Amino acid sequence: MDATDAAILRELAWNPEDPRHRGRGYLRPWDVAKKLKLHRNTVVRRLDALRATGVYQGTHLYPSPEVSGIRMALYEFAFASAPAKAAGLHRLRLDPRVQEIHDFLGDLAWVPIAVAETDSLEKAVEELHRESGARSLRFLSTWDWPRLQGPVSPLDRRILEALHEDATRALSEVAEEVGVTAKTVRLRLKALQRAHAFTVLPAVSLARVRGCVAFVLAVAFTPETRAAGHTALLDAFPEALLVSGPREETSWLFLTSPDTAGVEACRERAAAIPGATEARALLVKALLDC
Repeated sequence: MDATDAAILRELAWNPEDPRHRGRGYLRPWDVAKKLKLHRNTVVRRLDALRATGVYQGTHLYPSPEVSGIRMALYEFAFASAPAKAAGLHRLRLDPRVQEIHDFLGDLAWVPIAVAETDSLEKAVEELHRESGARSLRFLSTWDWPRLQGPVSPLDRRILEALHEDATRALSEVAEEVGVTAKTVRLRLKALQRAHAFTVLPAVSLARVRGCVAFVLAVAFTPETRAAGHTALLDAFPEALLVSGPREETSWLFLTSPDTAGVEACRERAAAIPGATEARALLVKALLDC
């Protein structure tokens, strides 16, 4: 994966609350080609190559939690030994409340946990902690973005569901599936973007990146400096593939570096941002889809 691949993946992501994305909607591959001044076939060919190696696994649309009715939070599980970690992650993968697992070198793994709005997230976390046998558990972030700013109709919900697994689907296909015209789908999507009803992310497995070191940079700020610190991170790391939501308690970025010295340099750069209380660089071992 080179700089052009990374730029393409960055442009596929869209979060209405991200200051970098203000004023634009989410981009499809042909829109990305136009913005990056590349030939459309170049973008498609590069995405196909990334998909073949497992780095790129499609572009997904995620409704706002207020639309989906799902509560989600990210926790860091720490294990006493490698065998305990392997066994614990295996048990977690079997639980439907676990969305995916980010496994890092060493004793740590990040686990996004999701429950229906009517269920107790705290109870689910306690149960999964016991189930995993983890030595300790650490709360990282609550995923409560984007914040809904407009009405969502039953038709809107069907459109969002049709685009969930593939946000780049042809609108004519979506229209046929939900029983309206392509023009109606296009207009409703524009309204849903204005309402901050969803976010779009490319599914990227950094564990499959070759030729460089893939890592996650996790940076914590004080509540008073969180918004400014998150913006400063975007300015300091324009090469980041994926970035967390601007309101999350811990800001995290998916990055790559030629070597481990570059990883440490990134960590030091993040730690120097005013208001940062912690900056950690975690080397990616695997992304386990559940």
